[in-house]
Amino acid sequence: MRKENLIASALDRARRSVEEGRVAEGEALCAEALAANPNDVEALQILGHAAAMRRDYGAALRFLEKAANLAPRSGEVQFDLGRLLLAAERYADAEEVLRPVAKTHRDIPEPRLALAYALLKQRKHEDATAELRKLLERFPSHAEAWFNLGNVHRALGRFADAARAFRRAAALQPENPDPWINLGVTLAQDGQVDDARAVLEECLSRHPRHVDVLSNLGLVQRAAHRRAAALAGFDAALAIEPTHAGARLNRAIVLAEMGRTGEARAEAEALLERAPHDPDALFFPAPLDLAEGEFAAGWRRYGWRLARQDWLAEIGARPDAPVPPREALRGQTVRLRGEQGPGDTLFFMRFAPLLEGVARSLVLDADPRIVALVSGHPLFSAPGPESGNGVTLLVGDLPLVTSLEPMPPLRLVPDPARVASLSAALAAAGPPPYLGVTWEAGTRWTMQRQPGAAPFKRIAPDRLGSMLQAIRATPVSMQRSPRREDVASFEAALGRPLVDLSRVNDDLRDALAAVSLLDDYVGVSNTNMHLCASLGRAARVLVTQPAEWRWMKAGDASPWFPGFRLYRQATDGGWEDALARLGQDLRERWSGEPGR
Repeated sequence: MRKENLIASALDRARRSVEEGRVAEGEALCAEALAANPNDVEALQILGHAAAMRRDYGAALRFLEKAANLAPRSGEVQFDLGRLLLAAERYADAEEVLRPVAKTHRDIPEPRLALAYALLKQRKHEDATAELRKLLERFPSHAEAWFNLGNVHRALGRFADAARAFRRAAALQPENPDPWINLGVTLAQDGQVDDARAVLEECLSRHPRHVDVLSNLGLVQRAAHRRAAALAGFDAALAIEPTHAGARLNRAIVLAEMGRTGEARAEAEALLERAPHDPDALFFPAPLDLAEGEFAAGWRRYGWRLARQDWLAEIGARPDAPVPPREALRGQTVRLRGEQGPGDTLFFMRFAPLLEGVARSLVLDADPRIVALVSGHPLFSAPGPESGNGVTLLVGDLPLVTSLEPMPPLRLVPDPARVASLSAALAAAGPPPYLGVTWEAGTRWTMQRQPGAAPFKRIAPDRLGSMLQAIRATPVSMQRSPRREDVASFEAALGRPLVDLSRVNDDLRDALAAVSLLDDYVGVSNTNMHLCASLGRAARVLVTQPAEWRWMKAGDASPWFPGFRLYRQATDGGWEDALARLGQDLRERWSGEPGR
């Protein structure tokens, strides 16, 4: 037999060995082929597959990159390299490799599908949509293309289009649970919780032991405040797969929301026994500790929050990198970096005065609205060339550097000109006393990765308006970006027009001035509550469930907001008791006629 035929036969055996899981045997055969010809493209390609099966992506990429350089016109080799780059999360490189392959191999769907995935992972959503539509023009019954198109639409917030794409994928592959799962989650994000639950329950009837179906149904049940049903779903998932980290963590979250914090902590500990470095499990006890007043333990665990983990990854630091000690900041320019919304940044600013006399200067790097708000405050310096050379400190790490105990809010002074302008506007709109109202805050489900993943606080506007109907005060809308239907619902229940100052939320200097003119404020937790606190004013907070830790686990007060009064939603989502107490308190406070 000729030498070339022997090598080809050996490589055939090597490919079969790797495909059948006998990786070492296949690698040995490839090594023999490369000894005869170091540039054997097929041997390099097989070795790349073998290394990928061993999850040695570095070696796999070296083999396939060499093969691709030797065979730049081989669509098969280039496609293999592109897929491996996707597995290695090198999405921009994958796009560069896959784009010409997709162009020259239009009659094969896989290269364009992989290209669309690379674009999706880079958040090039419109480009991904275009590639998927090209694919579907040639292959209209390609279920995976419809599934990925649904994912792109969902990422763009086009929930109706996403639902149609997932339904099409599900019709083409009725026994595949993935399109049904994503359809259910999409419907829940779009506020169609009952339909979402029906879809997932139907899917569960076909796949009663599918852990992801059970887990996602549990998430939808939790988002709808059906916590007992959510718990049952997570229990069922864990009975099938006890090591499922997502189900165990979500079970812990639901237990905590039901007030069963001891069991919740035990679940997190069980997860840590299996995965001692899991950042979600390490962070989980932090809000429980803080809500229970265990501030020292809570702040230590708060270092595992997602925002800090993302920042550490961004700068190439270890996940457990410590917070710099106070003395490391002495004489330095300290760049305080915001990490969440303006309300959270403003909350943590209460710790910044404790760095006065330690740091040479403090520079705030955060939401431009907050930077403008504190501009001119004696504590902060304007950004300059030297501010990039100091120490960067996340605002959420301030307690570990300064104080583990509650501190008073950072005091702010409104701009007199803005106060005068808004005072005139209020006087023209109605008589005092002025009662600020906010019925919604946080991240709407339509903007979340999954329902309930981030805080969303809301009370139905008509319920709030109805309760305020008998209060002798002029209600003033401080709602950010109010929807017309919400305003109409509030005013119909109130029985009179609502003074609209919602525009002040676009500039927090205006919002601060407006808050300074209010005689009282009622609403869910939002940035304006922090502004009230910064002025030394009190407010009445409708605390939604699950409650944020800053409002504590129970009671009608919080050490973080002196003078504030809290009205808590029931764990089943009801507001009856809270609104009854709020109405009684407001009637006692404002029993006179407006204009008194």
